[in-house]
Amino acid sequence: MGRPTDHDVDLGFDQVAILRRLERDWHDFRSPEFWRRLNPQLTVSEQPVKAGGAPSVAVSAELAESARKQLDDLGFFVTPPLIPAALMAPVREAVETLAAVGIPSGFVAVYDEVYQCFGSVRSLFEPLLGADYLWVADGLWVFLVPAGAPARNGLLSPFAAHRDSLGPDPAVVGGGRPTILTVWIPLTDVSPAESCLYVVPRSADDQFQSGAQGVTADSVDLQSIRAVPAAAGSVVAWSTHLIHWGSRSWADARGPRIAITTYFQRADVPPFHESVFRPTENIALETRLRWVVKSMGGHDLVKRLSS
Repeated sequence: MGRPTDHDVDLGFDQVAILRRLERDWHDFRSPEFWRRLNPQLTVSEQPVKAGGAPSVAVSAELAESARKQLDDLGFFVTPPLIPAALMAPVREAVETLAAVGIPSGFVAVYDEVYQCFGSVRSLFEPLLGADYLWVADGLWVFLVPAGAPARNGLLSPFAAHRDSLGPDPAVVGGGRPTILTVWIPLTDVSPAESCLYVVPRSADDQFQSGAQGVTADSVDLQSIRAVPAAAGSVVAWSTHLIHWGSRSWADARGPRIAITTYFQRADVPPFHESVFRPTENIALETRLRWVVKSMGGHDLVKRLSS
């Protein structure tokens, strides 16, 4: 293992400081009223996506087919804006409020409306994953990348080139369509200046079907890299085998890059993680909190809080 860089050390101290604060303030965090006071425009209930009552976006057959073709050919797809602005705007405001008081942006996942954003595009994912597809909370996160953020791993910076951790996907290894997808919804317009995603399409990645997790510099053909700018409210989704990363956010960016992400998986394959759940399930606030803390690397903290 190489010697840690100054950035690695800084990130380690940042992570420790955040986890210590969570442990100190856990009593407040467990109270729905604490979150409602911070963001009264949002709700915290037992059932964030009510059966038959969640907002739903009509997705045309042509758009669903375009997404399928992109996924098959490239390993990812990106849509035009789909999520209603009236649903997104309060979530975006909440992300900025939490940042202003020093709470990691991922905790926006305590609010119902985050789940409703994902649930509103069921008609886009049902043709790809089946009508009864499941959600996977591992990796549930809300990104806030400020203008000028360096390109490095961290809670307030883009992630380096990687494949997602919930893999390999046996269907992809066998040459088929993915049975689990990463779903990424930008709540702000994202261009290269605002740290857009960059990907290596499946056709340019010799290891795409191998199940390999690692990414090395010589495995990326620079001329094949594709930028993925996306408008607020669009939906970007990809196979967990896809090499991807966030670019540096430049000082002249129009603002921060804010996005929410989770996984969806087919219901007729084994769960990719123990945090799998049905979208219309009751999800207690404490369950959501533990998902977020684990996504931050706080597994030991969760064990202490559960004892």
